[in-house]
Amino acid sequence: MGIGRAALFALCLLASGLLSIGSAGAAERLLELTPRPNATLRVLTDQPEGALKGSVILLVGGSGILDIDAAGRIGGLGGNQLARSRATYAKAGYAYWLPDIASDLKPQQGYRFKPEFGTDLGLVVAEARKLGAPVHVVGTSRGAVSMAALFNAEAKNLPDSATITSGMLITYRATAADALSPSSIRVPVLLLRHRDDGCSVTPPADAERYAKLLTKAAKVDILTLTGGAEPKGDPCEAQHYHGFWGMDGVVTQTITGWLDGLKR
Repeated sequence: MGIGRAALFALCLLASGLLSIGSAGAAERLLELTPRPNATLRVLTDQPEGALKGSVILLVGGSGILDIDAAGRIGGLGGNQLARSRATYAKAGYAYWLPDIASDLKPQQGYRFKPEFGTDLGLVVAEARKLGAPVHVVGTSRGAVSMAALFNAEAKNLPDSATITSGMLITYRATAADALSPSSIRVPVLLLRHRDDGCSVTPPADAERYAKLLTKAAKVDILTLTGGAEPKGDPCEAQHYHGFWGMDGVVTQTITGWLDGLKR
């Protein structure tokens, strides 16, 4: 283990569960999945105009609840680093998939530790696989726990790599390390951090500690970024070093560059 580094008519769209919306990109679409009876899982997705390199499934932090409505509008956490920068992945050649939480799980505390949540994310992986390109998962902050839930619950619909940014890895409670045995992760892993992340539950030094637990991962790389815009507000929120404020392009370029390198 190394430590270091997509027209048919509206009727057809409705029939397939995909609706075109005008949000992050002109072609962004709303995908509606039904993971369980009477439950709806909404996902925003778009593809690059040029050649498709792969897909990235973006797992936001915080509550994880985007409250995507039937028109594809985000009602909460739209400023989360992965949500606000999703269009940059399509520009870099990657289809993006931004999932909400299934409607029946939203009222529940600790949903990230429920097997249904992990299998829901597996459904998103399966949808992304239909494009015929590699599928990668990127989780930020508490999204690290969401990623762990995926690996914990799924044996078939798993991604080809895992990236965690400013991850809630070890420090605090209900972290990625608590969600599963890290030895279950066998794909390449990127741990991306900001040197000056001042959030008390995502200390940059946890990357090395967590990396040592990933004993079955194909490889583990740790990359550290610096700089950005003047931080604002809570150090655990999206407009601070923790959320790579003012660095969205750099973050996407760093992650997609690492993903591109996996093919070599």
